[in-house]
Amino acid sequence: MHEHQPKQTEPARKGWLPKLLFVIALSCMGSVQASSEAIASKSDLLLVTQFKSHHLAFVDTQKGVIARVKVGRAPYGVAVSRDGQAYVATAEGVAVVDIRSRLRTALIPYQAALSGRQWGEYRQGGMGIAVSSDGKTVAVGIHRGDRAGQLEIISTQSKTVTASVPTGIRPFQVLFSHEDDEVYSIDHDSYSVTAYSLNNRSSRVFEVAPLGYGGFAKPHYAAINAEGYLLLPIQGRTLLQLNPKTGAQTQIPLSAQTHQHGVVLSRDAATLLVVGTGPAGEVNGAAVLSRINLRDGRETHLPLNAEHEQIVLSGDDKTAYLTGGNSFTEGWDGISVIDLTRNKIRFLQVGKQPLGIALWGSAASNRQ
Repeated sequence: MHEHQPKQTEPARKGWLPKLLFVIALSCMGSVQASSEAIASKSDLLLVTQFKSHHLAFVDTQKGVIARVKVGRAPYGVAVSRDGQAYVATAEGVAVVDIRSRLRTALIPYQAALSGRQWGEYRQGGMGIAVSSDGKTVAVGIHRGDRAGQLEIISTQSKTVTASVPTGIRPFQVLFSHEDDEVYSIDHDSYSVTAYSLNNRSSRVFEVAPLGYGGFAKPHYAAINAEGYLLLPIQGRTLLQLNPKTGAQTQIPLSAQTHQHGVVLSRDAATLLVVGTGPAGEVNGAAVLSRINLRDGRETHLPLNAEHEQIVLSGDDKTAYLTGGNSFTEGWDGISVIDLTRNKIRFLQVGKQPLGIALWGSAASNRQ
């Protein structure tokens, strides 16, 4: 009987080994799948306005456009809150989009009376937009043609305009202070910044013309540093630092010599990245992405293949996303994805003049 045990058990062992290998293979496949899903989950989700249409595009940074939501005519800026709402400045009002369900849940009309151009660079309606850190307040800058612009403050609970104040002309960007007690409007065509206090409803206007008036030396976008100062790069020649509490201004010389649009500050507030669009007016430098070390003033430039408008950073600051739909020339219909560790650029097609951009996800929430 004992002689036959090996004969009986050997086939069992031979069957056991393939089964074990099969289980291990399944486990490995599961690990690979989990790993792939983990990698996929690291893809950033970008919300991008399509200025030549009515849509907000949802862009997976690995797959490209995965959805579009109709928000309103000629959407410009977009801002997101931590609770998963996107607020889009369209020509018709502020659209509210639930990011998870990908549905527009409201369109909040402006108080400003609008007329004139319906599409294009000078179309009237919302431009810059921002949401407070607690998600309770939205501020939007409205272009009204050659008249003064208008800053409208919106309650996200009631979805109504609670305050309205004049600004300069063509408010490209709107920002909240770190304390959420003030709102700043970057007023492009009037060379100014409007500061509005949410506490006492007073406003102050600061002249921003370090290179004089005329031509292309106008403010476009700004970032706010750790001290609460507005950082406004102009023409790749100077970085203006504006203290909105006192109005004091200082300048840091720049070397890019290129027309500058979108800006973003790194999470440690040590590096400012600035989108250079190329020659304009008195500067003839090429389109570049400038990285400015705010601690020592050192500046490096990464050549770009085309014009761009706005910029956001990934949550780890290792990737920059630049929209190609330049507001002045219309640009091109895509996004440049830049690996900042290797200075490598790849492109995502979006379509219809992608202009405003926001990052969604836990990484985005951590940056706010």
